[in-house]
Amino acid sequence: MRLRPDATFHDGTPITAADVKFSLERACDPALNGGDGRGLPAWGALRDLVGAEERLLGRRSDIPGIELVDRFTLRLHLVAPRTTFLQRLALPVASVVQRANVEQGQDWWRHPIGSGPFRLLRWEPDAIVLGPHPGYRPAPPYLREVRIRTGAAALAPHNQYERGELDVAPVPFWAIDRVAAPESPYRDQLVVQPLFAGTYVFFNPAVPPLDDPAVRRALIQAFPREKIASVTLQGKVTLAQGIVPPGMLARDWNAGVLPYDPEAARRALAGRTLHLEIVSSGSDLAVTLARVWEQELGVTTDVLQLDWPDYLGDLDARRLPVFVFSWIADYPDPEAVLDALFAADSPHRPIAYENPDVQRWLERARQEQDSATRANLLQRAQQGILDDAVVLPLVFDVEYLLVAPHVRDLPVTPLGILGLERVWIDHAATAHRQTSELVLFEWSNRR
Repeated sequence: MRLRPDATFHDGTPITAADVKFSLERACDPALNGGDGRGLPAWGALRDLVGAEERLLGRRSDIPGIELVDRFTLRLHLVAPRTTFLQRLALPVASVVQRANVEQGQDWWRHPIGSGPFRLLRWEPDAIVLGPHPGYRPAPPYLREVRIRTGAAALAPHNQYERGELDVAPVPFWAIDRVAAPESPYRDQLVVQPLFAGTYVFFNPAVPPLDDPAVRRALIQAFPREKIASVTLQGKVTLAQGIVPPGMLARDWNAGVLPYDPEAARRALAGRTLHLEIVSSGSDLAVTLARVWEQELGVTTDVLQLDWPDYLGDLDARRLPVFVFSWIADYPDPEAVLDALFAADSPHRPIAYENPDVQRWLERARQEQDSATRANLLQRAQQGILDDAVVLPLVFDVEYLLVAPHVRDLPVTPLGILGLERVWIDHAATAHRQTSELVLFEWSNRR
C-alpha cells in the first residue's frame, strides 16, 4: 500500500504508514468493546491480517501482518487469500485516525482530527456541520458546507424538503405515490434505487419446536410471502427470490424458495399441537405472521414486543425463536449477506445455525479467485441454507429519495449514499433553496 505523500489529516499533518498501522491495530483492540474483540467490526473486516485474530482475542498488542516499509509505504500480509479484503478495507472500521488526537481521552471524538474529505466545523444542538478538507486527495470536495440535521430537527424530513429546508430527504412510504404522480412538482426530483438490503423471517433451529425441519418447512409453506411485496407494501419493494439481493456481482441470485402450499403444510403438521413465540421490536409483520399461521395451521402463537435493548441482547445471544430481521450489506458482495448471517464464525449470525456443507462452500468462496467458480460456490451455499428452512426471504428494499435540482452528482447506489466529495451545487438551478451548502437529514441505523 503506497500512500499519497501529499495527503494530510485535517490539521495539515501528513498521513503516514505508521498512522495506518496504528489505526488498524487500534480497530482490533478488544478494549474498545469491554474486552470482547469478537463483537468489534474488525472481527469481520480485518481478521484476515496475520496476527489480527490474536490481537482481537487480547493475546497480543500488535498486528505483525502490518509491515512498515517506509514512511509512506506498508505491506499487508494475509493469513490466506481473501477475495473481498480490499472492499472491507474501505469500510469505516479501517479509517485512518490520528494517534495524538485519539490519545487525548475518551471524548476525543468531540474534536476529531480526521483524514476524510470533510472535517467537523462545529456541533450544534440540532445539527452536525461539516466543511471541506483542503488536504484530501486526489482533490478536496466542492461543497463549502454540509449540514446534517439530528434529533428532533431531523423528524419529518419529507415535509422539510417540501418547505425548501432540506436538499436531500427520504420519501415516506405513504407519500411515494403522491410524489411519483405525473402531476407532482417533485416527480423529476425523485430517485428510486434498489438496495442491497433485505427483510427476512428467521427460524432458530436451536429453539423447539423449530429444531424440527418439518415444522420450519410447514411454517414457510403456509405463509404467502408474495402478498407482503404486492399487497402490504403495494409493489414498492422487490419480492425476494433468494437470500442475496439481485445485482451483486452483476448477476441475479434467484434460488429455490419453498413455494406457498398451505395444504402441504397442514398435512406435514397433522395431529400435532404447536405453540410459537414470534418476537418483534415493533414490526407489524410479526402480527401478520401470527395471524396467518393461526388461521392456516391451527397453531397458537404469542407475539412478544421487546424493547430495543432487550431485542438486541437476545439477538446477539441467538435466543430469539421466530423473528423478522432486516439486513443491509456493508459491501457489494454476496459474502456480505451469506457469510455475515450464516457462517459459523460470524458474530452477526442471528440464529444458532450450522451446516458443515454450507460452511465449507462459504470458506472456499472466501479464497476463490475465479469469479465463475466463486459465484457457483456462493449459489450452492445460498441454496443449502434455503433447503434447511431456517430463513424465509420476504423482500428486497428500494430507496425513494428526493434530491433537489441544484444538487449534482450525488452518488445514490445500492449501498446508499456513499460519499459527498464530488457533489456540487448548480447555482443556476437553486430555485428550491438559495444556498451554497448541502443540508441533509440524519440517516438512522437501519440494521
